[in-house]
Amino acid sequence: MSSYFLFIITFLSAQISYGQRLIYDDKIPVEKLRVVLEQTQGGKVSDMLTDLEYIPLQGGKNNLVNYIADIVIHDNKIGLVTSNEGYFYLYNADGSFLKKITKIDGFKSPYGEKALFYEVKKDSAGFILEHGAFRARVDLMGNLVDTLTRSDQNVKDDGFGQYVQDEIRIGDAKYKCYGIYQSEKRKKQDVLLYNDSVILKYNVLDTIKQFLTVNHISKVHNDKAYLTAGYNTKIFELDSAGIAKIYDLVLPLRNTFDLEKAKAAGLGSDDFMKTYNYLDQSNNVVYGLNNVFPYKDYLIFKAQRFHKPMWLVYNLKTKQTYGLDNILPDASNDYLNFFDVNELFVDGDYLYSFIFPHHVLAAKDKSKLEGHTMHKEYADLGRYNNPILVRFKLK
Repeated sequence: MSSYFLFIITFLSAQISYGQRLIYDDKIPVEKLRVVLEQTQGGKVSDMLTDLEYIPLQGGKNNLVNYIADIVIHDNKIGLVTSNEGYFYLYNADGSFLKKITKIDGFKSPYGEKALFYEVKKDSAGFILEHGAFRARVDLMGNLVDTLTRSDQNVKDDGFGQYVQDEIRIGDAKYKCYGIYQSEKRKKQDVLLYNDSVILKYNVLDTIKQFLTVNHISKVHNDKAYLTAGYNTKIFELDSAGIAKIYDLVLPLRNTFDLEKAKAAGLGSDDFMKTYNYLDQSNNVVYGLNNVFPYKDYLIFKAQRFHKPMWLVYNLKTKQTYGLDNILPDASNDYLNFFDVNELFVDGDYLYSFIFPHHVLAAKDKSKLEGHTMHKEYADLGRYNNPILVRFKLK
């Protein structure tokens, strides 16, 4: 009985603590997601997943991918942008290499040879590669179609020191996201515009300097997109009519970000080590959510913790929450990981992630320890130096 009351008190405490305060229409429906991270449901790969497939990205020593910043699947092609150089790599669906783009004539990144592109999206012609205001379209074979410089991206808006961080369209609706990064020049606290109307703002009195990326607006899936912003655990569901719903993740006190406590500990100060020490000592605290997308009856998102991010899968019908970390590899997939704490995304009926060569070595060691003979096709994955794309379905 005492443990039950402790559990209830913990949840009540979590609700009165807060992070970044966001201002929006109080008539928007809110669904609370009460989650204990360490107790999220899981199971074995053989019980939880189907159609699991590992696709090594090939290309030889001159086409090594260090880390993937963004990736999409389009018409049996895999397009990705690397996180360091911002190069674009194109593969067939089986992982065979097609092309690499390291420069576009007439375009020079303001960061020199680094970060050529930040994002890749689908397009009717093939892919759109983006770097702020600059966009390049390439076809499905990686040939340049055209380029475009947008005047409404990453520029001051209305002279108030606000910058457009992202922009999407859902039907006829146009969204502009400014984020909550505070500066001396910023005189307005707009976070999100729906057409020309401000529908989300932040309270400047509850704002501290942002040292971690906790602002994110998703790509559009099934005429919906999802926004997260600031040190809080709210997910804003967007459709063609505005903010349709808010999902509010409610956590136990030990996982809940407390803005006043964080300020007192030095988070947001000019002394970076104070910020680092606070986060390092509070690595169970969820300081924000991002990478939100829908999949079947689920809403999937990443709970950001310092050193310990966690992917959560919320069933919109049953209200149950699964932790991908709690789905354990078994003999059915030779103890090989099916995801890493990196990009996870959806395309049609499939979820995609990627793992790295060291995961194959770990799986070989685990198989040996379990007295299990690893399948040749999985053991052969260790021959590749690039990330390995993983495709699967959740049951």
